[in-house]
Amino acid sequence: MTVDRILFNFKTAYGNLKRKKFVSLSIILSLVLGLLFPVLVLAFGSAIIEFLNSSVIKDFDKVILVTIKNGSLSEADIKKIMIENTGIDTISRYNYFQATIILEGDYTRSNVVALDSNYRELSQMALCGGKWLDTDGLSSDFVCIIGKNFAKKYFAKNSLGNKINILGNQFEIIGVTDNINFLDSIIIPMNCLDKLHLKNHDLTYYIKFKDKYELEKQAVLLKDFISDKFKFTADIKLYKDKHKDDINREHAFTTVLFAITGVVLLYALLNIINIIFNKVNEDRKSYGIKLALGASQKDIFMQNFFELIILSLLSSIIVTLATLIVIYIINNYIFSFFSISINIYIICVFICIIFSLLISFLMLRKITKLSIMEIYR
Repeated sequence: MTVDRILFNFKTAYGNLKRKKFVSLSIILSLVLGLLFPVLVLAFGSAIIEFLNSSVIKDFDKVILVTIKNGSLSEADIKKIMIENTGIDTISRYNYFQATIILEGDYTRSNVVALDSNYRELSQMALCGGKWLDTDGLSSDFVCIIGKNFAKKYFAKNSLGNKINILGNQFEIIGVTDNINFLDSIIIPMNCLDKLHLKNHDLTYYIKFKDKYELEKQAVLLKDFISDKFKFTADIKLYKDKHKDDINREHAFTTVLFAITGVVLLYALLNIINIIFNKVNEDRKSYGIKLALGASQKDIFMQNFFELIILSLLSSIIVTLATLIVIYIINNYIFSFFSISINIYIICVFICIIFSLLISFLMLRKITKLSIMEIYR
């Protein structure tokens, strides 16, 4: 088939679709709805998996989580623990809370995370601008790092150097992070936590050992040591157990999501079959008229097949735009980590388009091989 013939078939097919606007729009709408939901569900599932995977700290199989329920360990207490247990590599404190902050005279609630500077070694936290909390030469202890989404939301231009009022204390922004766990948070140094005069805040201690052997035994000894020496009640859990629980929840959740996606995708494919079947049957009389006027079966087949190609392409373009718009809205107003893998999108769209074109090809081929009498029978 020559290029001129292909262009002629496309032009003729486009003209036919324009004359049947209502039918064409209904077919496009059905294809779009059938494609959009599976793509968004799979995008949500992949975002959850990405979030959980990025939340895992470095050498998690060597880490014990300790939460003190009725107090907190001072830096001197931490040094005592490390002296008593030479198997400990580092201890890093972590605390999450919500607080009222003031930005340029406006009050709002925000997530605030207080942590030791060595937490960065555990989480492998990257900065997309500025400095880390323990950088030499800082002008004050009251400094903070903000998440990338937080910076985008509250600061039109460069956020570095601006001040945030957290519970009556002015914190200078010295860095911005794109770590997925802190995109909407404010990170402050742990030594500033006491100065905020918070009540009933439980600290979590990430205790990393030099090796991963006999970690269960180390956890029991550590709990007894904290209880005897400091009279605190400690909730101790191996990080690898926490990670295992997260993975199990992830698998259960994503299995349900993928099952729902499979059912919806199957429904979409059946809907496509029904749409194509109805369209081909509705056009049977026009096929007979064209044959009577001297059109060849090949011309009739190609013009109608090109109609379905145009409908599939238009549906794919609309699904792409709709997916990007929905993800943009979700990222800005609901979640901050919602994204779509290009592979997932291509797989869903490819399955539906190839399937629709294959069904179209088979049905059109069967119809266009009939004689005029057989078409009108």
